[in-house]
Formats: sequence, structure tokens, C-alpha cells
Amino acid sequence: MKKTGKYVITEEYKRFISGVNIKNIYLKSSTVNCNQEYIDFKKVPNISIDNESSYEIIEENLFKVLTKFVLKVRYENIDKAIIDIRVTFVIIYKNKIPITKEFFNIFKSRNVPLNIWPYFREYIHNTCNRIGVPPLVLPVVQV
Repeated sequence: MKKTGKYVITEEYKRFISGVNIKNIYLKSSTVNCNQEYIDFKKVPNISIDNESSYEIIEENLFKVLTKFVLKVRYENIDKAIIDIRVTFVIIYKNKIPITKEFFNIFKSRNVPLNIWPYFREYIHNTCNRIGVPPLVLPVVQV
């Protein structure tokens, strides 16, 4: 048994992980708000990113994970977000061992970020280009 953060990685969880395969990843929804009138390209903005994940069992060997991200860009002297991006991605996983709440609590903090973060980074980068602001290069995920 290996303890990682607040979770214990058991042999049973290791068996669960060894059989996980991604069947599909897609964008479920997104909203983008940009207040161009407040943008000052000479200032360094504060960026905050919140996310949450949930899962649903589709059938015996399939489950989907929904991950919602909220990215806000602010300047210190302005209360309003300059950029507010909300996006939800879905990952469909296939596995021989059913997912449980206990497994998901570990899975959402260790495995889901590794799978979905590159898609989120690419989405943010391209969206910034589309709204006419310099692209935000988000850091790599740290698990």
C-alpha cells in the first residue's frame, strides 16, 4: 500500500488503473466572456483556474468523467474579470473493473488531470487567439 497525499493507493486500485482505457474525449460546453475595454497589454494579469470533476456510469464497463474548468483573468485594480472562460470536457473510459466512489476520489486527482489538461491548455491558447488577446500559456499539470 502506498500513501499519496490524502489517499491510499491499494493493490486493488492498481489493478483498476491497469485496465483503464480512454474511448473518447470531447468538449461538452463552453462560454467565453472578454472585456476588451479593460485589457492593458503592459500589465501582468492574475490568472485563477478552478476545476471540478464528477463521474457517471454509462454501463457495466463504461463510465464518463465530466471536468468543468473556470479560468478568470484579472488585474489588481479592477474587480471585474477581464476574461472569464468556462469549459466542460467529457472523457469516456472503458475498464473491466467498475469504478467506485473511493476509486474516483483518487482517479480524479491523479489520472483525470493527466488526461484532460492538455486539451484544456490547447483550448485556452486557441480561444485567446480568437478573442484577440495574447495567448495564455498555462503550466503543465502537477500531480
